[in-house]
Amino acid sequence: MLFLRCREIGAWIFLLAAATGAVASPDGEATAVRQRFSAAPVWLVGERHRVAAGHDLFGALVAQTLKAGERVQVGLELPADRQPALDAVLAGGAGVVAPVVIDCPSYRGLLTRLGELTAEYPGRLVVRAIDAPSGPSQERDRHMAEALGRMQAGGQRVLALVGNLHALKAAPGREGAVPTRLAARLEAAGVQVASLLQLGPGRAPPGQRSEVLVATAGPATAALRGLARLVEGSGAFDARLPGRAADAVILRP
Repeated sequence: MLFLRCREIGAWIFLLAAATGAVASPDGEATAVRQRFSAAPVWLVGERHRVAAGHDLFGALVAQTLKAGERVQVGLELPADRQPALDAVLAGGAGVVAPVVIDCPSYRGLLTRLGELTAEYPGRLVVRAIDAPSGPSQERDRHMAEALGRMQAGGQRVLALVGNLHALKAAPGREGAVPTRLAARLEAAGVQVASLLQLGPGRAPPGQRSEVLVATAGPATAALRGLARLVEGSGAFDARLPGRAADAVILRP
């Protein structure tokens, strides 16, 4: 049965690559995202925490957007009360910024890259910790939505890196069972959002990855739904309602 599942996943990936074209590198992925979602002022990039490929993509997105001449505000899923520590790390210092569930070598590398870009493009890049402060439990999605809303009010491009669940525009069939997600809150406030999920364990060596950018309203949604069920769990993502869960997905099998 496991062998058949592996064959099925391989067939899905082949069909998706043939239909949409493979995106072979973080720069290629970033270019594809920028071309598809240039009209949206907010790009909400979901990730599987501690997977390096998602951090590589986000760094490339920020760098390309700055090179294109835009001003960029970056929001990170870090407690807001850690902003001073984040500022110190961006300035080249050392310190613990990210919670254990997020912290890993590639995330620290992303922070280093953002610090370099801040120095390279003075006055054009702002990096903010947008999650609820440490301490008593709060509505994290609400806190992050309010923070991103304030950032977007300046008319600049906003890029946020958060976990896949926060990046959902809707969780079909579960709206009444879970708090409204970050992307949905932003859209309800009238902010145009491009929501991008990243699915897959991301354990393959960089030269052997197979990534595909797939619009959730595209012809490959049936295959995407099957793969998402095996990799992420059907309760968290469902592409049967085009455009509801997210605008696009990068598969990292």
